[in-house]
Amino acid sequence: MARDAAAAAAAMDVRLLPISMARAEAAGHLPCYHRDPFDRILVAQALLEGLTLVSADATLDGFGIARLW
Repeated sequence: MARDAAAAAAAMDVRLLPISMARAEAAGHLPCYHRDPFDRILVAQALLEGLTLVSADATLDGFGIARLW
């Protein structure tokens, strides 16, 4: 399964972002608009990398990120 996911990501030119200590620390310093730790990691990655986050969760808009969906 992991090989299939990695191959699919490579075929679509998708860059996988590891959860680094810097990203984890950034997530921990975010305001408390959203308490889901996984969503906070995604927001931190979007902020640090200047990415658009694809999510239907409008609560994430409070973080000032670009959100699609």
